[in-house]
Amino acid sequence: MIEERFNVSLAIDDETGSVSVKYGSEKAAEAYLAVTKIMAAISAGFDERAIRDMIEKDLSFVVLDLEEIVGSSRPTLTRVKGRIIGERGRARQKVEEVTGCAVSIYENKVGVLGPQETIDVAREAVERLSKGFQHQSVYRFLDSRMRVLKQERDLWKRESEE
Repeated sequence: MIEERFNVSLAIDDETGSVSVKYGSEKAAEAYLAVTKIMAAISAGFDERAIRDMIEKDLSFVVLDLEEIVGSSRPTLTRVKGRIIGERGRARQKVEEVTGCAVSIYENKVGVLGPQETIDVAREAVERLSKGFQHQSVYRFLDSRMRVLKQERDLWKRESEE
């Protein structure tokens, strides 16, 4: 799928898991950016369905390095990952449902994949959870920011119809 779509050849080293990419001559810069984003999403733990959605829907992608946010203490990282997931997955599910973004936690990284207009809201929610904000506070933030985005979108729609 990636190879045909972006006119590239991928070679995966079975021992190390490293990936080499050979770019075709046309649109090499565009392919480089797209394939780099795809490889980062795969490295962040997103599955084939999410990658396919990213390509087909031109979704945005960001990675948060938890060690940069909370340090490298193993117990702290474990606690923070648990906060992001939430009890029975509720926190992660709330971020995903409200923003339309997918959240993947892999090793010490959190990947957020979604529409450009909401990805910053999802990223901010994950950062707040990482920093110890109370879950209810983060949920209120999500609802508030998404309400503002909806109002802005409705305003643009009305203005374009006039």
